[in-house]
Amino acid sequence: MTFLDEDDPRLRHRRDDIDTSVEAAHTTDTNLWFSRILKDMEDFPDGCIQDDILARYDEKWYGSITPRFAGLCRKNLIHRTEERRMARSGRRQSVMRLGPAPTLPATELEEIEAML
Repeated sequence: MTFLDEDDPRLRHRRDDIDTSVEAAHTTDTNLWFSRILKDMEDFPDGCIQDDILARYDEKWYGSITPRFAGLCRKNLIHRTEERRMARSGRRQSVMRLGPAPTLPATELEEIEAML
């Protein structure tokens, strides 16, 4: 089985994207943004929403920052909680925390499976 490397720039754009999107996918330093976001999240022990991180940067970086949260979740470096907070837009955003999502103890998992 082959695992796709999500850091591969070819996986950061669609096949039919225009040339500028393809170029951006190949020139964006995702590891730099991953590490910046993780460092910024350390300042939010109670978790943060995307707007909290975006507020630290010029809005021109919006397109470089927002896609990184999903990648950090896939890498199990952050997780989304059940909590929601109001964003600047007036809509609610998921609160994210550092580290993998907590797991339920085996006994709770068995109880949940028994209900299904």
